[in-house]
Amino acid sequence: MIHYLGRGEKVLSVGTCQTARLKHFLQMGEVVGEAIRRSDARVVLLASGAMSHKFYDLDHVPPNPRVWHPDNVSEPENRALDMEVLALWKQGRHDSVLDRFPELEAAKYEGRGAHYAQMMGALGGRDCRARGTQLSEYENAAGTGNVHVWFDVL
Repeated sequence: MIHYLGRGEKVLSVGTCQTARLKHFLQMGEVVGEAIRRSDARVVLLASGAMSHKFYDLDHVPPNPRVWHPDNVSEPENRALDMEVLALWKQGRHDSVLDRFPELEAAKYEGRGAHYAQMMGALGGRDCRARGTQLSEYENAAGTGNVHVWFDVL
């Protein structure tokens, strides 16, 4: 997709290993962060993945007729966790989010939460205090929790 949107920027696409653990995701991010620090490049990290990511069965009828409504996230506990994580992001409390990583994994965060953890590894891990700015409404997509958040690090 980037070849349609880009203007000649250099792009490094990074995947996630589904058998890795939090420490591996953070280590991968640390490597990317070190490479960025050694370069003179201006960099944007895109960590794209849903929050809670438990899909409904195909024949499920959402309880709220407005299909994208947050009430339609598959589990009330997952929605509550997403709201807590979103509040912590806004405060820049990534240490607290990373400490709760087992909960994120249990809520089936997309890619086991690797997208976020790798980005945090690149930005300093538990020491990162970049505050999140919410750019979209929190909403549901087939049971998953979704939102767009920008972390400004200068």
